[in-house]
Amino acid sequence: MKYTAAYRRFKEIDAMIREGCIAKKHKKVADMAQALGVSCRTIQRDIAYMTSSEIGLPIQYNANAHTYYYTDEDLQTCSFANLLLNPKDKQVLAFARSLMLSFFYNTESYLEVCKTFDTLMERLEYTQAFIDGPMPTALLIALKNPLCHFDIYDFVHAINSDVCLWIEMMAEPDIKDICVFIRPVHVIYAWSSWYLLYIDTTFSYRSEDFKILELSKVSFCHRATKKENSSIPHIEYRIEDAQKYDSSKPVYSACRIGIEHNGNNEHFEYLTIDIYGESCIPYCMQYRRNPDNTLGAACSFHPWAKQEQRERKMLTRILDML
Repeated sequence: MKYTAAYRRFKEIDAMIREGCIAKKHKKVADMAQALGVSCRTIQRDIAYMTSSEIGLPIQYNANAHTYYYTDEDLQTCSFANLLLNPKDKQVLAFARSLMLSFFYNTESYLEVCKTFDTLMERLEYTQAFIDGPMPTALLIALKNPLCHFDIYDFVHAINSDVCLWIEMMAEPDIKDICVFIRPVHVIYAWSSWYLLYIDTTFSYRSEDFKILELSKVSFCHRATKKENSSIPHIEYRIEDAQKYDSSKPVYSACRIGIEHNGNNEHFEYLTIDIYGESCIPYCMQYRRNPDNTLGAACSFHPWAKQEQRERKMLTRILDML
């Protein structure tokens, strides 16, 4: 809350100084302090930080009038909001926008994703003009759209809403489809296919309890009721530990593709998924890729698991410190 309040003051101070320049009536410290409900000393300290090398805003001070202002040139090119994103940051955002639109191309979520990115860009001064310029449009990404019988975003929304699902999986010909009750954990894109990592009622807080399926095998899904939703536990904590679970400490997830070689000069690809956090039981799973693009049974204990666990704990401590 302390840093959030400071950020808001920086933004307001920058806006008031800009307004004063436009109105040709430069702002005094006392005026800004009164508007923000803080002391003059706080405003002076904030401006000193805003003009330091940490942020580097070119705010000028008129010693005779005791006012702060921007030059005409700086008024057009500099702002607190714009300094939060440098050109490289904007290129990454443009790349992410292109990547996400390619992911959701020809789905019901395409327009929603497009609208979300455009809204984000509009809130950052000058960034919208950058996104619409020639630089990002030169970078386009085309991804293979795997066959799915529904919108991937249905699963993403269920995960964000903490909702369990009933899904129907297509079986072999002449065999009735299988209906399964699950709690979705992650939607994963790998090898030009979508996969769903999930748990079910058999989950007992072990890495081998996680299951994964290729979403092209799912023919139907619908949300569970509130009563049904409580029958599958959460991966972060046991039911008896729910009251003392610290939700302020985030749970991190990561996945990567690797290649393993055996003694017969053969190799296979595998997907590794890590879920960890200071207040979460650490999970580490491996799924072997089969020729038909499905993933094999999980392997939760691999030769480098201990080293990875140490690295995860170190990363968690660093992130908590930050």
